[in-house]
Amino acid sequence: MVAKLVDANGNAETGQTMVWSVIPAGAAALNFTNPATDSNGEVSETGSLDGLAAAGVEITVALASNPNIKATFQETVPGALTALNYVSGNAQTAQAGTVLRIRWWCSFSTPPDGAEFPAADHRHFRGQPAGWA
Repeated sequence: MVAKLVDANGNAETGQTMVWSVIPAGAAALNFTNPATDSNGEVSETGSLDGLAAAGVEITVALASNPNIKATFQETVPGALTALNYVSGNAQTAQAGTVLRIRWWCSFSTPPDGAEFPAADHRHFRGQPAGWA
């Protein structure tokens, strides 16, 4: 992302400290390279989007001395995983330390173009890491 800070006449403002923010918090990890505008009045930032960005994320850069002077970038993760659905193994009970009779089986899915999937029409993502808690 690159933003350019200019004065009322369109001239580049150099050496101005800029502040970056992310909404929702945690939806993007920014690298915070150089917070000041360069000789062209530009400030840039790189980073990565988290799964929280599936519904969209706003990344804003603002002039530190006047936060009303800002630019906002709208970012999304196309095709982000949006659901974890159990397929089998739900609602089992067993004594601690014993093996459950039915293996847990879940599917990750994402609806095409933001539409909702009917229950029987899910795409499956093989090899995606998952954590259990």
